[in-house]
Amino acid sequence: MISEQAVLTRLDNASGLIPWAGNNSASSPTNA
Repeated sequence: MISEQAVLTRLDNASGLIPWAGNNSASSPTNA
């Protein structure tokens, strides 16, 4: 089973496909 954190990390690495992720995982609310 894939963890939510792993999914969010992939989204962060996808160069900001979602507004709150951006290119930087540190900008993700779950990684703050």
